[in-house]
Amino acid sequence: YIESHEADISALDIPAFLHQIAVELKKTHFHIVSFSSALDSFLLSFNKVTSKCRYAMNKDPNLNYDVLLSYAQSIPKEYVLTPITETLFHQVRKATWSEDFSINYPDYKTWKESGIGYLILKDSEIIAGASSYSSAHNTIEITIATKTPYRRKGLATKVCSALLLDCMNKKINPSWDAANCYSVATAKNLGYSYLNSYTSWIYTD
Repeated sequence: YIESHEADISALDIPAFLHQIAVELKKTHFHIVSFSSALDSFLLSFNKVTSKCRYAMNKDPNLNYDVLLSYAQSIPKEYVLTPITETLFHQVRKATWSEDFSINYPDYKTWKESGIGYLILKDSEIIAGASSYSSAHNTIEITIATKTPYRRKGLATKVCSALLLDCMNKKINPSWDAANCYSVATAKNLGYSYLNSYTSWIYTD
């Protein structure tokens, strides 16, 4: 999140600043949420940045333990619901569709200390998951994904329910920021409500 006065932005070497962030984060890309119209104007014309509409959900969801439990327990027999183990932690990083499940944790030790997540497997293949994209101050940012052939089967709802139940048991605050209308629908089905849309920027070094 970048917030600054207009004068600060005009005096800043933004390309160098964003590159330095990428170096410090040890990442080739990261998300930017801007609260400055001057920065927005620059990002709009900067060739290393693309814009994406995202959807804010309320931070105090109405989670119903029994409803979540019923979803989590309704997984068909051909699927297996499992917490993210050390082996699975490394496996999810090997595919683009699932890498966000652990991408912000440098190693499994760090994940074990502050991360939380669940996966659905079919014949040992990872096909869906819900996890902490990031975590701080007893709060996680949720990320969800389902492998393309298995979408629209309700798997995101089921695996997210398992994650939310664990958050409730551990008194962790699960923050949900949706990337698309399907994520919004899943969140609303589980007890969140929609607040507003906003522009997020993706920087690629």
